[in-house]
Amino acid sequence: MRRGIPALLFLLLKVVVFSLAPAFGPLGAQAQPETLRIEIAGASVSAGFIDGPLTGGAAENSSVPLLPVLRGWFEEIDAKIHSRADAFMFVDAEKIGGLQIDRALRQDPHLVVAVDFLFWFAYGDLKVRDLKDAEARLQRLQVGLDLLDRIPGSILISDLPDMGGADRRMLRPAQIPESTSLAKLNEAIAAWAKVRPRVRVFPLASTVAQMKERGVDLPSGDHILKTEPMGLLQQDRLHATRLGMAFLACSLQPFVRELLPEAVRERLPERTFVEFCAFAAAEVDLKDMERRLQERIEPEEKSKSGPAAKDAPPPGGGD
Repeated sequence: MRRGIPALLFLLLKVVVFSLAPAFGPLGAQAQPETLRIEIAGASVSAGFIDGPLTGGAAENSSVPLLPVLRGWFEEIDAKIHSRADAFMFVDAEKIGGLQIDRALRQDPHLVVAVDFLFWFAYGDLKVRDLKDAEARLQRLQVGLDLLDRIPGSILISDLPDMGGADRRMLRPAQIPESTSLAKLNEAIAAWAKVRPRVRVFPLASTVAQMKERGVDLPSGDHILKTEPMGLLQQDRLHATRLGMAFLACSLQPFVRELLPEAVRERLPERTFVEFCAFAAAEVDLKDMERRLQERIEPEEKSKSGPAAKDAPPPGGGD
């Protein structure tokens, strides 16, 4: 009987060691952190739509998908980031949006970035003619919210910007919610997110309003660039430029961080706007904007100093 005890203890020790092996790997090694899984869902902005000659825009219009920009930000983190965003979501938001969620869920994501996912559940033509604008659009919005509710992990969405004034090639006036409807839609989004701790809402409405009406401040190195109104939108006045995508991604940082595991937040660097320009391949665009702003400023400075210089006495006195 006693001879069997050492053998039994050896067997138990072997079971314990092998049961711990998946967590610790080789004996003495620490557990490896889990790979962070991020999925992008959304429409044409997230997909990087370019308003080029095929859509009636200019050849110099340019943009970039959100995917490479986020991958650049997370390059120092063990993360797998995929995009399901589709520029044709306007054709059938429910069907295409549903497919995006299906594909995202297969990856069991920790976080889904869905900044413009709800846009075409609020904008677009109304199919229910006997309902008022707000009522019909609220019904459609709920369909989009229900799709997002299938995601058990964290979700970053945005409220809805006022895209009135967009080129009719992209957005006809009848497809734009009335101002009162837009307010109710954003109230519904806020109420939906408020009771879901796993959801954060990026203020896209106020961000786009500032971009369109006043321009925004871009921190470029040791100075600030003040863009012109519409300066970060393409010719269609609807889709972001490369610089606009860099600015958007940079602005998303605090909202994304709130939704990440603490261990990831500690290792994820805070990026500058200039770094996001590199991720968006927008370095040349940034230099061009600096040059254009400088060309605009120089004549203004000369006009201010001109009269004073003209009236100044010549060197050596005016006698």
